[in-house]
Amino acid sequence: MRVLKLQPLLYVSGLAGVLLASSGYCLPGEPLNAATVKREAFDLGPNSPQFSVQPNNPDFPEDQWPDILSRLEKAFTDAVKMAGVACVLFDSTEPFVYARYFETKLDWTWELPQSVICSIAGIYDPSAHTPEGIIAGDPIINPKYAKLSIVAGYSDLLPDDARGDTTGISATTFRQLSSGYDIPGKDDNDAITEVYIRAFDYPSNDQIRDVRTCRGLGEFDSGLMTSLGASAILHEMFHWEYMVRIEKNQVIFDDLVEHTIEDPDNDDKLEDRDYIDDYDTAYYSGKPFNEPPDGYGPANAAQLRGNGFGDAWQNADNYRWYVVSRYWQFVCTKLFGRQTDRSKDDKMIPPGSKGQVPYPGEELPPSEGTSSSRRQRRSAGL
Repeated sequence: MRVLKLQPLLYVSGLAGVLLASSGYCLPGEPLNAATVKREAFDLGPNSPQFSVQPNNPDFPEDQWPDILSRLEKAFTDAVKMAGVACVLFDSTEPFVYARYFETKLDWTWELPQSVICSIAGIYDPSAHTPEGIIAGDPIINPKYAKLSIVAGYSDLLPDDARGDTTGISATTFRQLSSGYDIPGKDDNDAITEVYIRAFDYPSNDQIRDVRTCRGLGEFDSGLMTSLGASAILHEMFHWEYMVRIEKNQVIFDDLVEHTIEDPDNDDKLEDRDYIDDYDTAYYSGKPFNEPPDGYGPANAAQLRGNGFGDAWQNADNYRWYVVSRYWQFVCTKLFGRQTDRSKDDKMIPPGSKGQVPYPGEELPPSEGTSSSRRQRRSAGL
């Protein structure tokens, strides 16, 4: 078991995160939980996350807020439905996708990814659903989402030192308020996610399916499958201790993902915490094998599983890529193979956007910075 000394639990993730409010958005200058403008077109009910747009931010002019909200609403439903499809289709005995991202040598370990994925999907009885029904129906909202606050831009509730690089295509800040923060109206299970402007270059699942097409996705798991919802919500929700903590599986959590951290306010106090991390080679530098540079992307996630040291259980992108691959396998009715080329992780932005990289067969050069997104993640301390 690792002993980590952390500031209050913080993820400055390499994957953009966004979510939405229940039925409206905050007006400029209003606090996070202020009265909102009702939006009749889309209502996820009382369990939806709280969403706001940073006021007076040139990246998010007020006349664009309806479009921003619409895209975030679609991203949220994409993420929840992707998790739903993976939950309903979950099969730890199939030798392809599950065995690609998770170790199979211990029979009982499958309960961890299944329970975590189904929690994000809001599904407690997979046998009561079908993947077709999940995709066609309204999203199922886990009541835990009511404790999530999402801000396009900066939240007034987070200090400046909570953020790493906010300019990269994949930069997002996620924090659960589990220790060291006393915010009125919030408790230790509440969480805040910030999403920055370049994340909106990501397409939706529908754009991937209809414009890129299943044929355009190629034959292997890759960044071509990455939508705003897949990159944003899925990855960040696997970090959320409150979301993934399933009491009936506490023994499994203790064995696979428990971390002992030091209280930032008391060096003599240790606390056991169950959360899924981002793989960092700094923790494992003594291992005698060729490690991936980080845990992001399908190639690195698959390599972590292949190392056989249990690292896959503690890396959020192993869970995300299992969900993404299973979802597109169902939608496209074909099995995608294991990705071994790390350069394919970043081919995700649709043509015409300022962060674009080419679709298959196109010759458009990527904009400056897109090809270096991994370096941007490193500069953020990831």
